[in-house]
Amino acid sequence: MIIVYTAVVFLLVIVVGIIAGVTLLKKKKEGKIEPPDYRTFFKMGIIITPFGLAVTIFYFLMQIPFYVALPILALGLFYLFIGLRNRDKWKRRVNS
Repeated sequence: MIIVYTAVVFLLVIVVGIIAGVTLLKKKKEGKIEPPDYRTFFKMGIIITPFGLAVTIFYFLMQIPFYVALPILALGLFYLFIGLRNRDKWKRRVNS
């Protein structure tokens, strides 16, 4: 039974990858690809890092394998790093 679930997940990943690739090629062809907003990466890092840290500590204290929550913490730190590393490329807000 687990092989069936694995196959289904694998097929879903392939289908989502194909859809993302087609969408990216379509946008590239139309010239609508914009550079990323690194301020958004920073904001997501600010939100995800404390959450990942809290979940990791909670799991550790409850004697649940805390390494399950480490990817959340790592993702938050990665987003913080990307946002701060490219601070000069942050999109400026236009006050209207």
